[in-house]
Amino acid sequence: MKLKQSLLAMIIGAAFAHSSAMAGQVKINYSDAGFFNGTLTPTTPASTVWATALFEDDGVGMVKLTMTVSAALAGTSSYVSQWYFNVLNTPTLTFLNIDAPAANSIAYGSNCCQVNGPSGNFDLNFSFNTNNPGNLAQGANSIYRITGAGLSAASFNQLTPLENGGRGGFLSAVKVQGDGISYDVRGILDNGVINPQGDVPEPGTLALLGLGLLGAALTRRRRT
Repeated sequence: MKLKQSLLAMIIGAAFAHSSAMAGQVKINYSDAGFFNGTLTPTTPASTVWATALFEDDGVGMVKLTMTVSAALAGTSSYVSQWYFNVLNTPTLTFLNIDAPAANSIAYGSNCCQVNGPSGNFDLNFSFNTNNPGNLAQGANSIYRITGAGLSAASFNQLTPLENGGRGGFLSAVKVQGDGISYDVRGILDNGVINPQGDVPEPGTLALLGLGLLGAALTRRRRT
């Protein structure tokens, strides 16, 4: 009996651990190297990442998005006022802010949101306050739980469609304002983060599979 219980605990534990390990995430970095529109007065190295967007699978059809602005953003009064993304198939989405500041407005829809310059049309736009308190300034982050049918972190690893004149092909973009400046920066996928394609098995499904394997093993043991 103790052997059976030990095997059961090991299989269920492995099932949950396997599910957790397969959970997908997509990380996007922003630095002056991605500048494409406006007026930029560089005061930090172009390779210095001063903002990130992290999409993490958070359950079936749920993704946690963490938008972070670090102290490396140039200008003591600078902030990110607009954040743009793409979404695969643009499903019906709901948004829940779980860590302020919250966006003033959220717009989404297929190719709904345009940025000046060559970026093309994005599917999702978070618009933040342009005055303190409440804006996305140095050291601030905003966290949302996004829900939609079939949604996963990989759903946001999409590029704006290519258009005549060479517009498009952008993964993400942000608008930086404050200190008398206004410019746009494209986001670059963090190569250190794996972006798995396909659905992530649920822990319950893996646990049931483990129980089935356990039953087969015990049956075989009785026969031998």
